[in-house]
Amino acid sequence: MSKVSRITKHKKPLHQLYQPGFNDRNSCWLEGTWITLDKAEWLRRKVEHERMYGKPDNTLQHHNGPPIPPEKMTKAQRQAWEHFAGCDDLYVAYPDGRTGIASVDLSGRSISGKSLKWLRKTGIKALPKCQMGDGEVIDQIARFSVPPDLVAEVSEQVADPWMDIVKQNKQNLVDTFKACAEEVRTNGIPIERSFPASMALEYMVMQEETVVQEEWNALIGRKDRFDDPEGDRKAYAEMRKIAKEVFGDRFGPMLAEQRAEHNECARLNLDSSSGSAFCFVLPEFHDDGTHEPWGPKDVPCHAGENDDGE
Repeated sequence: MSKVSRITKHKKPLHQLYQPGFNDRNSCWLEGTWITLDKAEWLRRKVEHERMYGKPDNTLQHHNGPPIPPEKMTKAQRQAWEHFAGCDDLYVAYPDGRTGIASVDLSGRSISGKSLKWLRKTGIKALPKCQMGDGEVIDQIARFSVPPDLVAEVSEQVADPWMDIVKQNKQNLVDTFKACAEEVRTNGIPIERSFPASMALEYMVMQEETVVQEEWNALIGRKDRFDDPEGDRKAYAEMRKIAKEVFGDRFGPMLAEQRAEHNECARLNLDSSSGSAFCFVLPEFHDDGTHEPWGPKDVPCHAGENDDGE
């Protein structure tokens, strides 16, 4: 950007300098903002500001440069970095108790004033210490200089946000299924022509795939901490009970049709990739969440000898 200073054409003109940002992680110049100053301060800073940022080459973007620590930055880079250093993920607790991730702007290594204002307005607070999937513990208070009033009160010394997020996502699927099933129950539209009905069945097939994938994970020795086959079978059994009540004698044929659509695509992908595609041809499920065995070519080929599942 060549023009980095201006006087606006408002009825009461504003004296502004354009301040870019800078990412210390890859030495990339970032989009900035216009900062309004009083006339005396604007005149005092204008010449030096134009010298630092006024030529396009001075803020040439590149996205794969080396990281640069603050102590090695030029004056222009340091000033830009302290203005806007990019965005980062902040693991947070929402007012309703849910755990999640909020994207916040950084000024240097701290959360920007704009993002602090937004956090206070929404009631979102930072989890103090978080465990990541690889076991690393992140101290968010130290990392982002989180003010005391924006630190969440937690029962555990180290929160596990990703475990909470996965559990919430799984529950969201079940809750959305229930909402679709209730809409089918009350809207009076014939089931065969009901969009909520097709969505409810699709969520059931998604849950079946979750169960099969988790069992496959255990079979090949790569079960991770997010897998909960027993809990997911139980959730499926609950979904199936509701669906049978709502769909009546149309439940079996319509679920079979929905599963067949899924399996047609999964079979094509597995066969065309010699079994390397991450797809699962689903067996028939029972009311308790168990299912018939899957075939040796119904799952990705990484399962050793591809023994039948149970």
